[in-house]
Amino acid sequence: MWYTKYSTSGHRDDSTADPSSNKGTFMALLQYAIRSGDTVLEKHFKESGRNAIYTSKTIQNQLIEILGDYFRDNIISEIKEAKFYSVLCDEVRDISNKEQVSIVLRFVDSKDCIREEFLDFVTTERVTGEALAAKIKETLLKYGLDFQDCRGQGYDGASNMAAQRGVQGLLLAENSKATYIHCSSHVLNLCIVQACSLQPIRNMNGAQNLLISLKIVQEGKCFLNV
Repeated sequence: MWYTKYSTSGHRDDSTADPSSNKGTFMALLQYAIRSGDTVLEKHFKESGRNAIYTSKTIQNQLIEILGDYFRDNIISEIKEAKFYSVLCDEVRDISNKEQVSIVLRFVDSKDCIREEFLDFVTTERVTGEALAAKIKETLLKYGLDFQDCRGQGYDGASNMAAQRGVQGLLLAENSKATYIHCSSHVLNLCIVQACSLQPIRNMNGAQNLLISLKIVQEGKCFLNV
């Protein structure tokens, strides 16, 4: 899973050529494992045919999908065991200008621990309250979750989410126990934005974000050069 997590950084080559060249983070991890003494993996690269190495970007994406489905199935199983859950949702436009709705479920597991687990990204053509409410119900149904077991909703304060004709109002009309609570993280973000109206503080935040970005880039370069 550690390999696959980092493989999302670079699916640049769909070939199964010699892994000695740098073709992304996934291949760099495999090379590192070989240098660290993984003789089974080393033998696989040396003796397998070019069509049986299974390191192409297509295979990497398939591995990610398989693992994603596996973990999602386990999460859904736990939610069904808990029975009751809350829905957390937000939408954003991605780099291709498609509206993506992220759906997270909050529940109490068998160990009495409060959990928030990502369920799915859903593409939507419209961002009206009616459209988003329909997408949420459609997604819950897709994964076999009964909306009548929903006991809470958490969104930002946008009118399409928080208004009576927004998502929360429409879903509340179908399930009176799905209480809406304004997302506390969004409230905190609004407070921070308001508190950071002074230019020196805004400059400091910008410099901090730049340093974090540079640190991530530098760590990535160091990792690929291992």
